[in-house]
Parts: sequence; structure tokens; C-alpha cells
Amino acid sequence: MVVARALANADATINGRLGTRFVVPLAETPPDIREIAEAIAIWKLHVYKPDEKIEADYKEAMKTLEGMAAGSVVLHATTLAPVETGGTSARLR
Repeated sequence: MVVARALANADATINGRLGTRFVVPLAETPPDIREIAEAIAIWKLHVYKPDEKIEADYKEAMKTLEGMAAGSVVLHATTLAPVETGGTSARLR
């Protein structure tokens, strides 16, 4: 149950970041997103301070995720749909 919650939190974090640029949830899970989700979930599972590698992996995952949301890092997936905006700045999905 704790692991499922950590994975759900990682999923929500990813959707929250990528939702500014892509329609989420993604139709497929690219390998790089899977790795990001794993790094976030592992970090979230630590009640106390995680070791340096886990902390570094988490920070790199979040940096990559932010880059994907900003468009500076390419998200490799075949079925990505960009979020469309109308003239009112409302997001349409």
C-alpha cells in the first residue's frame, strides 16, 4: 500500500508537470517517464533523509521533467498530444 501510494504520487507529479504541455495521462508510458516515476517513487518512500544517489536521481528526474514541460528536453513517445489553448487562455483537452 505504501509503494502504491508512492507510485500514485509520482504519477500525479508527472501529470502535473507535463499537463502544461501535453494531454495527460499519456496514452503510452515512454521509458524515460518510467525511469522518472521510479526515481520519484523511491525518493518518496524514504521517511528519513535518502542517501546521496537517491537524492541525486530525484533531483535529476525533476530537472528532466521540468525540461520536458518547458520543451527544452524531448519526450520520446509516439502518441503525444499537445495541449491546445484557445483565445481565452483556457486549456482544452
